[in-house]
Amino acid sequence: MQIVIINPNSSPEVTEAIDESIGAMRLAGAPELRAERLEDGSFSRLME
Repeated sequence: MQIVIINPNSSPEVTEAIDESIGAMRLAGAPELRAERLEDGSFSRLME
């Protein structure tokens, strides 16, 4: 089982910060926690 936290902003830097912030919640035997970004989120559109 895994829990995916989605960064709707889709900024790679923010996604990395989210992933680091949930690090303390990663426990042996607990569901896997993963931060992902939306490839076509608002940040991606701003960079076009």
